[in-house]
Amino acid sequence: MPMPPVKVFFYGLFMDPDLLRKQGLTPDKPIVARLDHYELRLGERATMLPTPGEQVWGIVMGLNEQELKKLYAPPSVADYKPHQIVCYTEKGDKLNAVSYILPDGYPLLPPKNADYAKKLLTICKKMNIPPFYCNHISVMISAIENKGNEEK
Repeated sequence: MPMPPVKVFFYGLFMDPDLLRKQGLTPDKPIVARLDHYELRLGERATMLPTPGEQVWGIVMGLNEQELKKLYAPPSVADYKPHQIVCYTEKGDKLNAVSYILPDGYPLLPPKNADYAKKLLTICKKMNIPPFYCNHISVMISAIENKGNEEK
């Protein structure tokens, strides 16, 4: 009997169902959603930190437990831990989901370049994340690039 899907709030590159399918996973229908009182942080990867008044936008999709174990098995993402969260659709409907977040105090290395952020922006646009949030990521890209130029 197939395992029921777990609803997962993705906020990084895993928001792209095509990327998940290329890994042999079978995500169910993507839903644009926001998580209140968290802030997106970008390093070599993305994570979220609890931050009053902030929002992270992403995609909720279902994957079964086996698929989640496979997705989070590689060393580059193995430190992400599942957290129960409540997020909201664009219409305001409440969704109970799981989101994978780096543990509190995890040393998030600063990005070497803006490549990850640029990929994230492309996916956000593809998945119809609200334009104001895409603009927020564009500002992050500029900050990363400016910091890189200062260090040269």
